[in-house]
Amino acid sequence: MKPIALLGASGFVGVRLVELRHLGGGAPVRPIFYRPSSLAPLARFQLDGRMADYTDAGALAKAIEGCDTLVHLATGDPKVILSLLEPVYEAAARAKIKRIVFMSSAAVHGQTPAPGTNEATPLAHRHQLPYNAAKAQAEKRLRECRARGKVELVILRPGIVWGPRSRWVTDNFRAMGAGTFGWLDGGRGVINPIYVDNLVHAIDLACTATVDGQTFLLNDPAPANWREFYTPWLNACGLTPDGVPEAPPFLPARGLRAQFERFRIHPATQRLAPNIPGGFKRAVKSLLGARPAQGAPDPLANLNFRPTGSAQLSEEMTLLERCAWRFPTDAAHTRLGWQPAVDWPTAVERTLGWLKFADLLPTEDSSAS
Repeated sequence: MKPIALLGASGFVGVRLVELRHLGGGAPVRPIFYRPSSLAPLARFQLDGRMADYTDAGALAKAIEGCDTLVHLATGDPKVILSLLEPVYEAAARAKIKRIVFMSSAAVHGQTPAPGTNEATPLAHRHQLPYNAAKAQAEKRLRECRARGKVELVILRPGIVWGPRSRWVTDNFRAMGAGTFGWLDGGRGVINPIYVDNLVHAIDLACTATVDGQTFLLNDPAPANWREFYTPWLNACGLTPDGVPEAPPFLPARGLRAQFERFRIHPATQRLAPNIPGGFKRAVKSLLGARPAQGAPDPLANLNFRPTGSAQLSEEMTLLERCAWRFPTDAAHTRLGWQPAVDWPTAVERTLGWLKFADLLPTEDSSAS
């Protein structure tokens, strides 16, 4: 059985794909690593891993030679996403790969898709978030490659991919513990989630099913909204949905000072705050002309880079929690033969088990303090 070449093996989905293949058998996986540090998450497995620059078609072709399928999970900022298209397709053609399975995203339709959106809906050329636009452009360019070449192409568009190690769990879990978690409209916006094992199952099917040239939206039937999704993690923190405060929606920043304020309140900035010298903060305020007019309040007066305990939604979450459309998965069911292998209660149980294993669940002492 020929191996499956895997780009992006050290990412969240890639690691889980390797784990499940290692446990369940099937075609072997050959991870292709872009840099040596990417070996670390999979070092516990005996794998036929190779090193190659994904943008070097010749080097990549040698690394994937002998494989039957290439699963493209590699991602990054928009520039990186768009740099890994033509070289990857050319390498696959040189190595006589039969098919590329490309991991796109339901975000190509935006975080607040119009009712009725499905795989046949034309993709917008512009998006509010750069990642969405990059994924949409990536799909277009790969289809152009397929039209000129012989390597088959299958595109997957998952929604919110979650599970153990997922940022959708860990980031929000930390926010709940820190008292900085909030939501819009009680968390009643529609969510399009897919548990990571169910996505891996779809990848497996996409490698072999007779679906060349097709695209599939993927999400699980439950939970139905963000409130249901968050409830298990709230309960694990000793909280209840009714106690979650409403968070102000993200407002687009205008002007240099507004852009800086957007940066200042970002959770990542708040985590780094204690290590930022006071002199640097004062210098930044001075450069921004932060001295207020006499009697006027200084909008940067509380520039202390310390968590305030108040919720602040990001631009992405503001859009996501305003979603009112559940993407249909009829095509995945009928053409791909996909059905979620792990149901919602089991997925929650597994994820809470991992949180306990990772010592991220609050103890009785910490929850009482």
